[in-house]
Amino acid sequence: MFFKNNLNLNFKTFLQYFFLFILAYLSTFLWVDWQNQFAASDIAGDILHANQIKDNGYLLVGHWSKFNFNHPGPFWFYINYIFEFLLSPFNLERLQTWQWGTTFLNSIFITFSAIALSKFYFDKFKFSYSFLFVFIYCLFNVLSALYLGVG
Repeated sequence: MFFKNNLNLNFKTFLQYFFLFILAYLSTFLWVDWQNQFAASDIAGDILHANQIKDNGYLLVGHWSKFNFNHPGPFWFYINYIFEFLLSPFNLERLQTWQWGTTFLNSIFITFSAIALSKFYFDKFKFSYSFLFVFIYCLFNVLSALYLGVG
């Protein structure tokens, strides 16, 4: 009832949105086995920087820079920290939880982009065109992963 009255969204449309999200999630998830891997370079600096959330309980600055300043906004660190907390019972390595968190965030953006493009070009949500947008993105992602030898 909430969806129908407030968002003008019926159950079928909700299932279509959810399917787009799952498709985007699976397409952005790089099928790399991150188990027994270690952080290096920028990601290692980010993990060390994110330790401040565990140590102090908060983080007020974003990514570090080699020019002696931090980028504003620790949003990405908090998303990763939430996924570290949620996935801690599964005994995953830290890089794996960060991958799940980043993939989740990317999938939300891809899903909203697909819905927005459909509404922009057709004045209402059309599942087939939203699906096509996500499918093209998936195809590009898979082909680039195969080209780079990631998959």
